[in-house]
Amino acid sequence: MASPSDTTPRADRTPSTSPSCPTALAFALEAHRAGRLDDAEALYREALASVPDHPDALHYYGVLLHQRGDHCSAATLLDRALVLDASNAECWSNRGLVAAASGQRELSLHCYRHALQLKPAFADAHNNLAVALQSHGALDEAVEHYRRALAVDPSHVDVHVNLGSALNKLGHHDDAYAHYRIALSLDPHSAQAHFNAGNARQAHGDFAAAADHFRRAIAAAPAFADAYVNLGTALGKLGEYKEAEQHYRQAVALNGNATNLVCLGASLGAQGRHDEEEPFYQAALALEPDQPDAHQNLAWLYLKRGDYPRGWAEYAKRWRASDYEAIAVEGIPEWRGEPLNGKRILLVREQGFGDQFQFLRYAQVLAERGASVDVCVRAPLLELTQRVPGVRRAWTGTPGGDYDFWVSLMSVPSCIGTELHTIPAAVPYLFADPVKAAHCRARLRDTVGAQPRSVLCGPAVRPSVTIAIVRCRLPHSRLCAR
Repeated sequence: MASPSDTTPRADRTPSTSPSCPTALAFALEAHRAGRLDDAEALYREALASVPDHPDALHYYGVLLHQRGDHCSAATLLDRALVLDASNAECWSNRGLVAAASGQRELSLHCYRHALQLKPAFADAHNNLAVALQSHGALDEAVEHYRRALAVDPSHVDVHVNLGSALNKLGHHDDAYAHYRIALSLDPHSAQAHFNAGNARQAHGDFAAAADHFRRAIAAAPAFADAYVNLGTALGKLGEYKEAEQHYRQAVALNGNATNLVCLGASLGAQGRHDEEEPFYQAALALEPDQPDAHQNLAWLYLKRGDYPRGWAEYAKRWRASDYEAIAVEGIPEWRGEPLNGKRILLVREQGFGDQFQFLRYAQVLAERGASVDVCVRAPLLELTQRVPGVRRAWTGTPGGDYDFWVSLMSVPSCIGTELHTIPAAVPYLFADPVKAAHCRARLRDTVGAQPRSVLCGPAVRPSVTIAIVRCRLPHSRLCAR
């Protein structure tokens, strides 16, 4: 946060019993700027005891109370200051910060805009307005105000960082990184700039560069828990799971929240230490019972162990996770295991082609329970799906129609209580079109000859496991002084 004034005379003074208001206020501002908040508060009180309606004393005492978290008292003092001097753009901007901290979004926007009416070339007010707009998703308008702030003050480090954050959210990762680089040229030790630069490189797939920025953020701010988390993520992408674990442990030591516990557990799982990972997911759920990644990782863990009842039950909660697009079919109840004899059920596609291939085998299981089974799939799978045993009709498009139930393909195992020994194992259940198959055989024969050939294929790069979600910190607002 900005200090109350960068032009106040520098001096040392403790509160006395009989100062003049200008003297007490000058020393209060000096103490405030130096971070001696107790001394500053006493001096602001002395100034106001001498002149109760001094607008600057009310203003900056309000700023101090805001910094201490007493937003209600801060608002009262700033409102009094504005009654006395409604032309003070800095006070209007700071009143906006207090309103924002109190959850009064519309009031905060009004205050910032009024500050800019009074002082259009006011970089901090443009920045603060942009932060408020960005927090409510108005990214394009936020970018405009960040740029206007930089037009006034091109060396404003926080604005470069904040503009980069907005551009990153808009998907303009290269432009975002350029502003982080400018911020770092102005302040090479800015932990926030390094952190956000790391996020931009990570979004671009440059995990080594991302890790370097996160390390620099930690060097500048050793208690920066989120930087440890994102460093762990970058290292996980590089396959360095053991080192990732160390950084996640540091993050948990600094901030043992549910997300950090999940990240640590996942780093252990990525190393094959499955017995060690579960307690961290359970600890996360004790803190946040609906934590989506903890449920999802538990699902994978139980399924890998062959504990299908618990694994499928956890997997059924996947819609809570941010990387799943929830499916719903309007006007049709979702099937949760009710009797199916004589019922029409729609199986709805989910995720990639491979997942659909695997779970289409359940169509026959439902047909054997007496259901008429239709399947909604993506267009490239239409003909293949139509030949799957148990499928009455396959079609593509938006799920809907005259059905008794619908269910996602990958939810069927949890609905029917699949266990390891009851997985539908009859093969083949996928059948190519005989005419197309014969045509392909002829083409291959003409191309490679009559002798079959085998080619061993493997991944071109070492596989990695996603073990954390990158999180961007909120942009900075600025307290203002004149």
